[in-house]
Parts: sequence; structure tokens; C-alpha cells
Amino acid sequence: NYPTLSRNPNLTYTRKWRYKGLQVFHWKGPLITQYLDDIFETMNQALDEFPAIVVCRYELRFPRWIDTNDIKELGPDLITRVWASFSSQLKACVKKLNRQGYSPHFSKPRNIWCKELRKKDSVQHYHATLIMESVLYDFLIQVLGDDAIDKLMKEAWARVINVPVDDAPRVVWIPENNIYYVSKEDPNSYVDAFYRLSYLAKSFTKNYDDGSQWFGSTRS
Repeated sequence: NYPTLSRNPNLTYTRKWRYKGLQVFHWKGPLITQYLDDIFETMNQALDEFPAIVVCRYELRFPRWIDTNDIKELGPDLITRVWASFSSQLKACVKKLNRQGYSPHFSKPRNIWCKELRKKDSVQHYHATLIMESVLYDFLIQVLGDDAIDKLMKEAWARVINVPVDDAPRVVWIPENNIYYVSKEDPNSYVDAFYRLSYLAKSFTKNYDDGSQWFGSTRS
């Protein structure tokens, strides 16, 4: 049994340094157990489908000139549209390579994300996690370059928030060590990735008063 979060009675939290036997970012304050479960299930679903996956971390930000009213004009489903745009671009990229004689096979990516609003900020930002089959990921970076996937993410975010693609490097931040290869044959790789992603489950940067969704993941 876990205590209920007072700011959102639909959620429970943990302060322990392990969850389901896996180390978590406990020093970041209370972690939402439902979010940890979603991270756990999303990674497991991907590994049920593929023997190895690649987990990529990004931070999606807004330009400084965008305020809360501008964000409202963009619509309530921003992050959903970002993932849809990324998946569409990825599929188009694979089809183009197929026409050129290459033989990559498209596999639908998964995602985990959270929205955050820090006290010092006027608008929110997103922590976005992309999960791809490692075979497809490796093929694309070998043929198109190490930044091939990063470019697709930057273009997806730029399209959705209606800024020039040239501005995307400024609003898509790539943290250090943002790539994790996770394999069924290497349990430690799973442990390391889960620990990194548990950061998204922290509660203190999420404002549940506005009724919006602050965390999400691929459901299938």
C-alpha cells in the first residue's frame, strides 16, 4: 500500500529508493507509482516485441517568446501530435530508403512523456522518451548519420508548435547520455534505463489543478 497524493487523490506515491526491485530517482522527491508502473509496462511491451530496444531521452521546450496564451492556441493535445508527427516522418523515411534499394523494416515506436512546470518558469516543458527497435535505430544512424533520429524529433516538435525547423535545435534539448540500449540478454541495461526514466515520475513539478494530462505513455 502506498500513500495517496494530496494534490491528486487518484494517484499514490513512493519515497523508497526501489520500486518493484528496481532502483529509482527517490532523491527527487515523491514518485508517482502509477507513472512508474506505466514506464515498467511500456518498456516490457517493447521488449516483448523486440529482443533489443533503444531508449532516447529529449527535453521539448518552447521559445522564450511563447507565453501561456500562445500555448493554448496550439491546442490541448500537443504531445500526442508530436509523437504522431515523429512516427509519420519515420515511416516516410523508411519508405524512401526502401525505394533507394535499402531494406529497413518499419516498426512503430513507443513513447513515455511527462509535462513539467517549475516554479521559476512561466510555461511548461516536456520530458520525452522515444523507444525504438534497436535494429531499425542502428540502421538509420548508420545510413543517414548519428543525428538522424534527433533530426526527426526536432522537426516533429517544430511542426507542432509552428516554429521554423531552423529554431528546433534551440527548443529540443538533448541531455547528456540520452541513449540507452536495452536488451533481454543484459538485465543491467534494463535497470539503468528504468532508473533514468523514473525521473519522469516525480510529482513536485506537476500541477494537477489545471485538469490537464501531465504524464502519458504508449498503451499498446
